[in-house]
Amino acid sequence: LTVADNSASRLDLHERSVRGVVAAFLALKLAPTIRYTHGSTTSREFATAVQDLVTVESRKKDNIFHARPTALLLVLDRKDDPVTPLLTQWHYQAMVHELLGIDLNRVDLSKVPDVKLDEKEVVLAQTEDAFFKQHIFANFGDLGQAVKRFVTNFQQKHQTAKDLKPSGSSVEDIQKIVENFPELKKNSNDVAKHVTLMSELARLVDQNQLMKISALEQDLCCGDGHSSHADRVAELLHERGRGLHMAQLRVTLLYALRYERRRDNRISHFVEQLRNNGVEEKFVDIVQKVQRYAGEAKRTSDLYGTKSVLNKLGSQISREFKGVENVYTQHSPVLKATLESVIKGKMKES
Repeated sequence: LTVADNSASRLDLHERSVRGVVAAFLALKLAPTIRYTHGSTTSREFATAVQDLVTVESRKKDNIFHARPTALLLVLDRKDDPVTPLLTQWHYQAMVHELLGIDLNRVDLSKVPDVKLDEKEVVLAQTEDAFFKQHIFANFGDLGQAVKRFVTNFQQKHQTAKDLKPSGSSVEDIQKIVENFPELKKNSNDVAKHVTLMSELARLVDQNQLMKISALEQDLCCGDGHSSHADRVAELLHERGRGLHMAQLRVTLLYALRYERRRDNRISHFVEQLRNNGVEEKFVDIVQKVQRYAGEAKRTSDLYGTKSVLNKLGSQISREFKGVENVYTQHSPVLKATLESVIKGKMKES
């Protein structure tokens, strides 16, 4: 809503979004209790519009919201956490979506090296794929082990089916072969699909240096030390290759958001380096646009835990005593803290 191209498209998007939210509450047979981000004009306008429409509907003769159970509607502003969408994702669905693309539950694998003809496009839907449903939010490391177990279990079932030969088998054994064939066929397709996806994700992670880049991204969000961060960003920007352009842009954005207020920041230098690397100007311009849209002056949240001395000290102590379970998933989104405060009944009035 905030960055719509023009006022006409913004108004249209605003109205459709408001009606969509109210329609969702009607479909769920719930009435909304609305909370919005303090200090965000966009959130306030949206929350007010939803409440106005609910009020209008409630005054009609049938009063469709009367006596319905209530549910909390949180209206949040993305500018309070511009960092989370910029980070490399390590969960199965998110990785496939970011690295390969998911369109209407279909993944195009036609550009994957040496892919089989019947695997050039695969369906990835929880309703049709038990393995995907179970591991949709599994991290990359756990996913590799899960795929390995999936293959092993299939091989064992397949071997059992092969041992039941029609010749010399009883009628019951032959019936088992017939009954198990569709399941084995489907399992065979699922195994091949997930092995192909896992192999391609591993290839892209290695090719695009995602382990190294993700570690830097996480440290820019959660670590301390401007000098070290600047040197590591500069090192990445000095590497050449079109495949690195978007990663270099993301890291520059994270650096700009973190250190925009420091007088000795190297934002201008890094922006110029992006141009020298051949990054398109429309992407280079995003650095300045993101600072205007979600810079420190625009945010109401304590994104890096540095506005409060107690918050900063607490996060440092937590890191030192608890350690880091996974260096690639250190960052905790602002939304997580917001939802935890809602669940515990400790959400601030502001």
